[in-house]
Amino acid sequence: MKVTTEGCLFGAWVGTVCKAPRTVLDVGTGTGLLSLMLAQANSTAQIDAVEVDGPAATEAQANFEACPWHERIQMIITDVQSFTNSQRYDLIIVNPPFYSQSQRSDSKSINRARHDAELSQPDLIDALCRLLHEEGEAFVLYPVREAKQFADLAMGSGLFLQRALQVYDSPGALPFRVMGQYAYQKVDPVVEDFYIKTGDGGYTSGFVKLLRDFYLHL
Repeated sequence: MKVTTEGCLFGAWVGTVCKAPRTVLDVGTGTGLLSLMLAQANSTAQIDAVEVDGPAATEAQANFEACPWHERIQMIITDVQSFTNSQRYDLIIVNPPFYSQSQRSDSKSINRARHDAELSQPDLIDALCRLLHEEGEAFVLYPVREAKQFADLAMGSGLFLQRALQVYDSPGALPFRVMGQYAYQKVDPVVEDFYIKTGDGGYTSGFVKLLRDFYLHL
């Protein structure tokens, strides 16, 4: 499970809308993409990256050690259900597994990354409520249907949607991802649409603006 366009977009968007966090938790860091992006965007944040899959954690650790911000990123090999910390986090970011009924791969690592059997939405919400500071922010990336389910479940636990970015590949397409910002304050959420590509197939100005600090050829 390597880098995806929506993953890059998610990390860049979070970096622009979050408050300046002192402490960050990256749940299911995979290869470390989101931790690296947030470390680049925020020069003071201390980041804990949690990953249960051993090979993915090894790759993430190698990526962290090779980056200029390695002293601010800590790799922790565990599942978030078991993870504890003496202090709660200012920011938690999650690109969780979301498939629940689709065909599974022969690879256990791919199944962990794609399917929600090992990190269900109730499990994730429990972890957020346990680990998020009372004035903190949590950011979650889901497909449209799963995003609605998550928002409803989170509200029942006292976490409320603050802002949502509905991501479209191009004009005329249906949204395929929703990026959600959650906090303990109940508000009327701000919902915005975001297009990756223009009608002629090029990147939109919004995409270029968000990703130009991370992509080499924009």
